Amino acid sequence: MATSVTRRTLLGLAVMAVVVITFVASGAVIQLIFTSGDYDKPVALTVYSLTLSVLLLACRNYIHMPDGQENPAETSLLVESGTALPAEKEPTWPKRKLVWALGIRNGKYLVGYLVMFGGARLMSVYFPETEVRPARAMWFASQLTYNISLKYTSVATNSSLSSCSSVFTFIFSIVLLRYPLCRAAPISAVLMCVLGVLITALNRPSPKTDLAVQENILGDCLALGSACCYGLFTCCLKLWVPDERMVAYVFGMFGVVAFALGVPLLALCHFMGLEALALPSWGQFGAMTANAVLGSVASDYLLSVAVILLSPLSAAVGLSLTIPLSLVVDSTILGLHSFKGVYMLGSALVFGAVVLISWDTYNIDLEKEAEVVSPQARGQEELLFNLMTSTSAVENWLSLDFDKNTRKEAQELSPEQVEDRLNPEHRM
Repeated sequence: MATSVTRRTLLGLAVMAVVVITFVASGAVIQLIFTSGDYDKPVALTVYSLTLSVLLLACRNYIHMPDGQENPAETSLLVESGTALPAEKEPTWPKRKLVWALGIRNGKYLVGYLVMFGGARLMSVYFPETEVRPARAMWFASQLTYNISLKYTSVATNSSLSSCSSVFTFIFSIVLLRYPLCRAAPISAVLMCVLGVLITALNRPSPKTDLAVQENILGDCLALGSACCYGLFTCCLKLWVPDERMVAYVFGMFGVVAFALGVPLLALCHFMGLEALALPSWGQFGAMTANAVLGSVASDYLLSVAVILLSPLSAAVGLSLTIPLSLVVDSTILGLHSFKGVYMLGSALVFGAVVLISWDTYNIDLEKEAEVVSPQARGQEELLFNLMTSTSAVENWLSLDFDKNTRKEAQELSPEQVEDRLNPEHRM
């Protein structure tokens, strides 16, 4: 029990380390594209980067997916509790519609579909549409404001202000995830993080070259806005995507939505004179593509996995490690700005906050693993999950709106009653 929690925590911390490196590298590349790359188009870059998230759909069978073999212990548990699943049948897709089926692997886990012609809805996953919509909006807004803020802040200062997402995450975790309000460890970690962020942010760097960005208050506000949107998004992700196996599908569908929303947004910005449409050169296009794949698609996916493996607050505070790394990149590798020695104090406070919140999350997970769950309840949860994602039930549940009370309600039903609930004749 403790071993599984230890492995999960270590995996989450390893993923966070990769995310921190890619985030800092991506910020530096974006700023170079805006300055020395002479392609000052943050909206176009954001839409292109987010649209490439559809690559996760093509790679869904190769990234963090189960091997398709059933666990004997889980199978015996289902048999003993009387919740064994019936044989799956081939799905019957809605007629008179051209449907692109996304996210199906052996008929399990998650199914999404995009109605290309004659459809009434743009996207549907098994999450209620009213719950998916704010997550999409916060994800798009956080990426857009972050990219625009890089025009007006240095990479190091931007990382410092973006780390305030831990504060917003803490607030939203209390409201959405019902985290305990009065606990010493997370409050202390957030305060340490805020103090470290303030120390680094109040000591603005001095530009060394003409290519260095001249900082102003607009960039600070945009970076803080991005932190707020990200804090809400991570909580939505933790609330509605409880299993990291689903992340690739969700982000892939978000890429489809980003394209559908981004093209009209680009046209609107062009006609309003906010950002003129212009094709990048081949060199700029190559840099944008590499940054989109590694710094946006891969890093966003890994960050989402880290959020689920650890917690939204742990991931947000872990991202604060971008402060010392971005300092090294900005001052030493790129040689754009010079910083004061007090930056080291701020970095030390942030590092201490990361250690504290990770240890606190580890202890909470140990307590949750120690909770006793009856075989009947565990079997009912497994049955509900498989029924919701089975290909035999695809046509039945496409029109359903599953809410957060469905699992609780299903635990009180027998397997026959659960299957009857998914039968269309029952709802007529």
